[in-house]
Amino acid sequence: MEPGKEALMFGGRDIRVGPASPGHESINKMMATIALNPYERELLYGYPYVVGQVDGIPIRAPLLTIPVTIQTEGATLIVHPNEEMVRFNSLPFRTEFDTSAQELALARLIESAPEFPLHEDALRLFCDSVSRELKVGLKGKLDGTIDTAPAVPREGTPLQIVDCAACFVAPKTSYFLSSDLQHIGSEGAKEVGQTALGWLIGTRPRNPRPIPSATTKRSFSLFPRIRASGA
Repeated sequence: MEPGKEALMFGGRDIRVGPASPGHESINKMMATIALNPYERELLYGYPYVVGQVDGIPIRAPLLTIPVTIQTEGATLIVHPNEEMVRFNSLPFRTEFDTSAQELALARLIESAPEFPLHEDALRLFCDSVSRELKVGLKGKLDGTIDTAPAVPREGTPLQIVDCAACFVAPKTSYFLSSDLQHIGSEGAKEVGQTALGWLIGTRPRNPRPIPSATTKRSFSLFPRIRASGA
């Protein structure tokens, strides 16, 4: 996104990208990409950003993300927040050698993500926690300012939080699982109690019983769409 005042996360306002904007073509391509495959991909907006290198791998990733949609108004593209919740992006801080302490720190940060819309004090407090828990530097002002996009970080550059924002296309996590769980939940507590989730919510007996015939009991599959397609 262009340098200026961050409006989407801080103000909860749409971002209008005119045809003269340097990012217009890229965002237009993102909109087309999502339209072609809305079930496996989603459009996210991220702010602020984490840049640096980890084990020789350059990192430029959002610290906080929120799903967005793109609408059109003539030649102008409108980036609209699709939810009222921002999420902490833990991926830049994960490796195959994560320790238990690292996992606990990431879990705490996921739970303590600031509320939407952002406020300067809350964002600063959260970023201070990220800096303390994960040994990340604080280079940005964190006051709702968008700075110029950073170059690819050089070797040996430690991770730092900077005042940058961007839209990007990401794989949609567990679309079918999420959709099926929402379907099960909409059936009500009684029906949910008859699924495998019954033991988790305490409505199933401790002792297992024979599974009733599928012809006499309703059943739910977590992946009915995949099974129906023969996958």
